[in-house]
Amino acid sequence: KRPSETHKIIDILKRDHILIKKKMKALIDSNFMTMSWNHIYSDFKKLLVVHLDKEDRHLYPFLKIKATKNRELANVLNKFDSEISTISQLVRNLDEKINNGNHYVAEDFEHLYALLTFRMTLEEETIFKDFGNVIKTIENFEVFKSTSITKLRTFHSCRSSYLQEQRFIYGC
Repeated sequence: KRPSETHKIIDILKRDHILIKKKMKALIDSNFMTMSWNHIYSDFKKLLVVHLDKEDRHLYPFLKIKATKNRELANVLNKFDSEISTISQLVRNLDEKINNGNHYVAEDFEHLYALLTFRMTLEEETIFKDFGNVIKTIENFEVFKSTSITKLRTFHSCRSSYLQEQRFIYGC
């Protein structure tokens, strides 16, 4: 992927975070276990699954490569892997309660809400920021490389013209 395309992924993931937070807020503000709540919850789960898939396909593979040379990043990614397992288990437990007709899910969902909100904020303040900095570094390198190649071509072109001129003057 080109750096500018990859940078767009961060923007997409941030927008997903906003949508996920809005869905969770709507769930907290509505009456638990009503038809409306169930519909919003279903939308929330779909949005969360799609978002996690985007992260798994576009963000984390790149970061895992970088983590092989950055111990701090490796530790953060390990912590995040552990947290996502906890989040997945919370969602499964919540689903099980809902499917069994248990109407006492407010506390479970509020726990999920707190954990996910914290996780998304942490991602944005650490991984997304670091990822953005890496992308900026790559973009700056691409600009530098492009500029350098242009300067080098100009130098060679001028040098070649100079040498041709010298050959003409001196009959070489």
